[in-house]
Order: sequence, then C-alpha cells, then structure tokens
Amino acid sequence: YLRLFGEDVTTFGDGHDAVVSRVYPADRGLLREALGGARHGRAYQLEYRIVRPDGAVRTMQEIAVPVFDSAGAVSSVQGTLQDITDRIEAERRIRYLAYFDSLTGLPNRQSFRETLDAMVLRAGRRSDTCAVMFLDMDRFGRINESLGQDCADQVLQLIAARLRDFSRFELGTGLGGESGDDVSVARLGGDEFALMLEGNIDENALIDIASR
Repeated sequence: YLRLFGEDVTTFGDGHDAVVSRVYPADRGLLREALGGARHGRAYQLEYRIVRPDGAVRTMQEIAVPVFDSAGAVSSVQGTLQDITDRIEAERRIRYLAYFDSLTGLPNRQSFRETLDAMVLRAGRRSDTCAVMFLDMDRFGRINESLGQDCADQVLQLIAARLRDFSRFELGTGLGGESGDDVSVARLGGDEFALMLEGNIDENALIDIASR
C-alpha cells in the first residue's frame, strides 16, 4: 500500500485522513463517502487519483468489504488496492485513436458522423438549422509529389490549425449559441475536411462563412 503511494511508514501517517490527504482534491469527496459507507457495513469499489511525493498523479482502484463481528458490528475492512494508471491511459489512447486523427488532432470521420447525427437530432427538437461544409485542398497532390510526404503532412497540420482557430475564435459566436460549442471541425481523410455549424443560420451567413 505504501509502495503504491510512493512513501514509507515513517512519512505516511496514520488513519484514513493520511490517505485522503494524498488523494487528488476533486476525488476526495468520493473516497470520504465510500469510507463512511464502509463504517456502516457497505462494500465499495472505487477509482480515484492520488498525488505521489514526486508530483506524479496515479489512478487507483480500491475494492473494500467490511468484516462483521459476532454482534453484527463492523470490526474491520478488508480489500485490495491496485494502480490502474496504465490501463486508464491505454483506454484513453484507444478512444483517441478511434475518434481523432493522429496527424492533425482533429476529430476523424467516425467522430464526424456521430457528431453530425447528434447535431441533426438537436436541430430537429429545437426547430433550429444546421449546416455542413466540405472542404478539400486544390492541387494538394502537387505538394505531395514535389516536396514529399513530410512537407505535405506539415501543410495538413497547418490547415487543420487554421480551421480550428477560425471555428473557435471567428465563428465562436453569432451562430445561435454563446460559445464555440456550436461549431465543429473534422478531418475526413486525405485533404478533406468538414465544418459543422449549428444554430439559427441563414443562407447569407453561410455564404459569408464559406467565402472567408
């Protein structure tokens, strides 16, 4: 237990307060609630983050089961503690690869489809409008052929960054919302990108956006 927390018996302290004090602040309430339930005979399985002395944040999974004495009172709690940081990071990485383009960091085609489905449903419920713009790069093949793959990748990254900034800072308001949440950019593959817009958008506004 102490090894997982990166400490030894001389520095750790005693009792649950010593444990809670090392838990990531946002997760302390969850652990306190679980510990309180264990005192009243409730088992728990909980994931929470801790901060080790070297500043590293690790994710723990704790499973605890109360032990009762002959009178039916809780006499102790038994369980296990496991560092699951690597598993959590692997799951996060798998999700990232499934929904984001590794070259540009933009949402990929799968993410685009799911976001578009949700956007259309919301627009239908609210009687709002939504729009999708498809963009591709003219003569991109020439860059690839004459300057090579690395240069072509850098161009795609630059275009993606400009589209992201354009959607976030120039289209963040005025489309029926109060923030950039109503605008989304995705890379569909190759030199193909998509811009999704949601809100009360008229045709003239779309023409202006396309021109810009």
